[in-house]
Amino acid sequence: MAPLAENFGSLAKDPTVYETTNGPNEFRVIATWKTRSVIGQLHNITASTLGLNGCYDEAQDKTGQPFLKDFPKCKRVQFANSRQTPQGEETTRYLDIVGSVLA
Repeated sequence: MAPLAENFGSLAKDPTVYETTNGPNEFRVIATWKTRSVIGQLHNITASTLGLNGCYDEAQDKTGQPFLKDFPKCKRVQFANSRQTPQGEETTRYLDIVGSVLA
């Protein structure tokens, strides 16, 4: 998980983009993302899409469904033993799934 820790370190050093688009944290969204929605434009994406979440992720199926249902070619996968980082929590399965989509 070194890249993830590195990413959080970079965010801590310069939070400008995160705070401009989101706000001070993910629980208090007060910036541009608060009123922005792309749901109505998702049908325009023609590439195959992979929707991932973890069983213990705060982004549960009900939250992601409005996004995933509008992609014409969307494969949805939930990781049974993960939260928000299946690439580190279920690495082998994650790589197998992503690899099969990219193949």
